[in-house]
Amino acid sequence: MRTGYKHPSKRKVPAVVQGTGGEEYTVSKKKISRHEENKIQRPLVKVLEKIEAYTGMLTFFHVPNQLLRRSDLRKIFHGLGVRAGVPDLPIPISGGRTIWLELKYNGNKTSDKQDEFLDRLRKLGHIVEVIDAKDSLDAQNQLFEILARHGLNDFRYVHPNDRGDHVRTSE
Repeated sequence: MRTGYKHPSKRKVPAVVQGTGGEEYTVSKKKISRHEENKIQRPLVKVLEKIEAYTGMLTFFHVPNQLLRRSDLRKIFHGLGVRAGVPDLPIPISGGRTIWLELKYNGNKTSDKQDEFLDRLRKLGHIVEVIDAKDSLDAQNQLFEILARHGLNDFRYVHPNDRGDHVRTSE
C-alpha cells in the first residue's frame, strides 16, 4: 500500500490555479464526470449487440481514444495511430457503408478536434451522425431513426430489458 497516494477522484480541487505565465484561473469545486456519455453509450452498445446477433445487418466497435488523456500512454497510442476526435462508435453496415456515430450527453457540444475529424469523414463521403441525448431511451430512439434513414429498418424496437430472445420486426 502506497502512503500519501490519493486516487484522482479523491483529491481536493483548489479554488484557484496558477497558470504557467503567472495568471490565475478559478476552478469549480463541483466534481465533473468525464464519462457522462457512458450513460447513453452502454445501453446503445447492448442494443447494437442484439441487432448484430439477430439480423447480421451491422457490426460495431469503439476506438479507445480516451486513453490519449493519460500522459503516460499518449506517445504509445499516438504511435499506434490512435487519434483525437475519432467518433465514439464506428458502425459498418450492409452494403459496404459505415456510420460514424458521435455521442453527446445532454447538450454537450463536439470539440474542435471532433469537428475537424467529422468534417474530414464527410468530405470522404462517409456517413456521420451525432446523437445528443438526455437519457438512454432518447439515445436509443435516435439510433433507430438513424439506422432507418440508412436502410436498416427490418426491425423496429429492441427493448433494453429484453434478454436477447428476439428482435421485433416490422410487418
